[in-house]
Amino acid sequence: MNEERRLATALYTPTETKEGVDHRQNTKNDMASNKVAPVDKSSEGKLEELGVPQGKQEAPSNGCSPTKMIDPDHKWRLRWDALLMTFIIYNAIFVPMTVAFGVANFKALNTVDNIADTAFIIDLFLSFRTGFYVRDGADKVLVLDQVQVAARYIRGWMIIDVASIGIPYGLTDHLEADKTTKYILSLLALLKLLRLARLGRLLSKLIHLSMEYQNMARISKLIITFVYVAHFFGCMFFFVGAANDCSQKALDKAIAGNYTADPDDLNCEWTTANGMVGQPIETQYITSLYWAMMTVTTVGYGDISITSVQEKSFATVVMIFANLMGAVIFGNVTTLIQNLSAAENRHSSRTEMIEELIETHKIESELADRMRATVEYQWELTRCFDMDLVLSHMPQSLRVDVLMYVHKQLIMKVPFFQDCDDAFIKTVVYRLKSEIALEGDTLFEQGDAANEMYFLRRGEVAVVAPNSEEILVKLADGSYFGEIGVLVEHGKRMFSIKALKKCEYYMLTKDDLDWVTEKFPEYRDVLRLAAMERLEKSNNVIKNSHIGTLSHGRILVEVRNVTGAGPGVDKFCKVSIKDHEQRSSILGPNSPAENFDLNCIFNFHFEMKAPEKIEDLSLKIQLMHNRTLLGEHVVGNGLMALTNIKRGQYNDRWLTVGKGHNGREIKMYVRVLVHEDHKNDSDADAGRSGIMATLANDKDADYDDFDLPGKKDRSMTMESVEGSLEDRIANLEQNITSLTGVLASITASVSRIESSLVTSGAN
Repeated sequence: MNEERRLATALYTPTETKEGVDHRQNTKNDMASNKVAPVDKSSEGKLEELGVPQGKQEAPSNGCSPTKMIDPDHKWRLRWDALLMTFIIYNAIFVPMTVAFGVANFKALNTVDNIADTAFIIDLFLSFRTGFYVRDGADKVLVLDQVQVAARYIRGWMIIDVASIGIPYGLTDHLEADKTTKYILSLLALLKLLRLARLGRLLSKLIHLSMEYQNMARISKLIITFVYVAHFFGCMFFFVGAANDCSQKALDKAIAGNYTADPDDLNCEWTTANGMVGQPIETQYITSLYWAMMTVTTVGYGDISITSVQEKSFATVVMIFANLMGAVIFGNVTTLIQNLSAAENRHSSRTEMIEELIETHKIESELADRMRATVEYQWELTRCFDMDLVLSHMPQSLRVDVLMYVHKQLIMKVPFFQDCDDAFIKTVVYRLKSEIALEGDTLFEQGDAANEMYFLRRGEVAVVAPNSEEILVKLADGSYFGEIGVLVEHGKRMFSIKALKKCEYYMLTKDDLDWVTEKFPEYRDVLRLAAMERLEKSNNVIKNSHIGTLSHGRILVEVRNVTGAGPGVDKFCKVSIKDHEQRSSILGPNSPAENFDLNCIFNFHFEMKAPEKIEDLSLKIQLMHNRTLLGEHVVGNGLMALTNIKRGQYNDRWLTVGKGHNGREIKMYVRVLVHEDHKNDSDADAGRSGIMATLANDKDADYDDFDLPGKKDRSMTMESVEGSLEDRIANLEQNITSLTGVLASITASVSRIESSLVTSGAN
């Protein structure tokens, strides 16, 4: 009783303090944390159904109520629960062994057994004073009313707790009774195993695991359950053999009758038949556990034989239970192991889809490798986890908080955000879209429509000068770009952006930016001024750089004939120049000379940025054979440099592309025409100056960054269009009149020739 008083003194509150009064004044705040909640009028009906009386219940901040009730989440109560859990595990292991192998082998544990029995008796009384939680809609309400706590405990766990006390303190160990009675009384100790029913509740209360370890914890729990069942059945198997005692009875009967006992009568139990009698307890336990493991796993080597009817009956029950338990445990373990690799499964699924797309559309190897590398980079960054899908199930306020936490590194790195208030940052972050780029990828090209601005979280990109491959500046983590074209109507990109390293960045669309700056107009001015400064700096850099002109034009390639390629009409050509590739099928049938009349024309448009030249280009021509089962096969290929090609003139030549099946050379007759134009930088300069004017005046423009002349200069008036159309019609009428006169003169000439022929024939 003294120990019980000391524990109660540690858990109970002596008198109500000032903090307790203040706590009642702040009851609403406590409800928000789901720690303690009074019973308000709106929830009286629900709580009454759950066994809670109508009225207000509260708990002071020290964990106990004025009526000496215990908060189930108080630190001392949690420590007490941890102690109880330790004793439960101890009993689960040693109680079956004590029953099976006898108390005499475990005398050293008597003190621990007595302490454990005392702890469970004390907990029986403490349970009448420990509050509990009930659900009130989505909230948890703490009930600390003594009557309701006692009523709930009596209807629930009290019967199990009382039964699990069993016969405490080994009261039956010293009883004077026959051997059979002692065996039966020893089985009452197994009632202590009923405490295992509380183990799961205590574990969930005391141990909180992250999602990363929950599946592993479930697998461990199932494995431990399986091993413990084998431990329990092994102990009980030895108990059944020892309790039978038929061999001792046969021996006593033989001695009393003065005859030699039958060996079969002496081996009527498995312990004597397998030589377990008199063996050390370690040997007896390991042998029993070995038999249980074989039976539970349905292996059954049969090296440990059972002889009596009681043992066979027990083995039958064990096998039935083991089959049911094995189906449940191993089925759950299989599912949990698959869940352990959920991320890998997402990766494999995405990889399989990419490979199927590549195979279906016969995507070239270089592009296919980029697709595979992108999936691998997504796996490195996000484990292919769809964060947007998960957040879509969350309330908006929580979603914004999560996004703010996820993007906190970006917010800290981007200078633009450091001077902005939280409301603006939350509004922007909520609308960001994540993207990635590999090394060498182009985020956007010069002349593309400007529909997004970008925030670089990690990686490095290069700003490429207009009409050139020259890098103006490199941008690293925390940089933002692309806002210049977004701030004007119908804006286009003035520069190209290329990734120098693997990049992770976020995009803010033009529509979202317009919506945000409409709500926060002061930041639109800040962004516009920053864009003007950056544009002016880029203009200065461009003026000081060695940027040449942009050359562009067309290349016409005509493959007119192929010789020596062998029979078959299922051949075609591929012609590629730089990054462009075109293909054409064979149009003509075979000839006896195995020549092909292709007449395939390829028309390429090219743009070259300084310092590239037309002489740097070359044509790659491939003759392909489309085999039914094996797919495309290269018959031969040739390379034609454009170094000596004359501009504006047809250049004809025979090109050797390989050797045919009979050793003859495969030749192609190729005709090439190159037409090249040049474009000056004045348009780009005008574009840059025009967009600066637009940004400064904050007026919508109907032009883009590169086509910035006024509307009057760019468009023709209706009168000029109508006038030019009338002139064309008049010219067409004059041409028709002239053509009619020519046809009339030709007709007259033909008539004169016919009349002269008739006259000469008559003569």
